[in-house]
Amino acid sequence: DIYAFGMCVLEMITKETPFMECSSTPQIYKKVIAGVVPDCYNRLVDGPAKEFINECIKMRAPGDRRPSAKEVRDHPFLIKRESDPDDDVDCTELLKPGSNPCAPTK
Repeated sequence: DIYAFGMCVLEMITKETPFMECSSTPQIYKKVIAGVVPDCYNRLVDGPAKEFINECIKMRAPGDRRPSAKEVRDHPFLIKRESDPDDDVDCTELLKPGSNPCAPTK
């Protein structure tokens, strides 16, 4: 689903498992239900990547829906600009200064 996709993108950028600050599954559940974002989300700089992830994971009012797969696919963060040879993403550019990615977990 779209929420899970947003969490996967967050994990790929930060190299940190979302909600690793929690020590149990119930803690994660309570945060998700309350609309609390994982700590690693706050390491992202403001911009298209953070906006994209927010659109995928933010809590919605009852009856509101998450974006469709097509809407997500058409988000500026995912649109490749073929005419721009420098349109590759370096994830370290998406993190706040001094916010080094975590070492990969084993």
